[in-house]
Amino acid sequence: MSSLSFHSIKYLLQIYYILILNNFFIFIYRKECLFMKRLIAAGVLMLILIFFCTVGIIQILSHEDKIIGMISQAVEAAENDDFDKAYELAIQSEEEWIKSEQTLAPFTSHLHLDDVGLAISRLPPLIKYGNKAQFISECKYTIVQIKHLADSEIPALTNIF
Repeated sequence: MSSLSFHSIKYLLQIYYILILNNFFIFIYRKECLFMKRLIAAGVLMLILIFFCTVGIIQILSHEDKIIGMISQAVEAAENDDFDKAYELAIQSEEEWIKSEQTLAPFTSHLHLDDVGLAISRLPPLIKYGNKAQFISECKYTIVQIKHLADSEIPALTNIF
């Protein structure tokens, strides 16, 4: 009977060691699964970040083109002494900027948005009261500000360092 108990104890110990080793490997597997879950979560977050950055850049560039086009037309109208058309375009560009500012706010610096907003708001009064030279100068300054706004958000080495 003693040999039976010895064999049974030996057998139980072997089963115990197998269970411990299996649990150890399951533990390692679970840690790898946890690591993989973290890796997958990090990858998903990175894809979401890339998506929102891309959407932001597309939004900024589309609004940039639209508003710069309006301001450029206003400059052409002022240079051709069509002050009424230049005034209408200045008002339209200001209204368009107010709409665009709400869309661009999540994607870019509010300081730059405020600078462009102030520059655009100066345009209608300048042309309304016949200050052609200063109007053209402010339009060009505003265009530079808008281009700077768009360029500062594009992922480039000059913006990183």
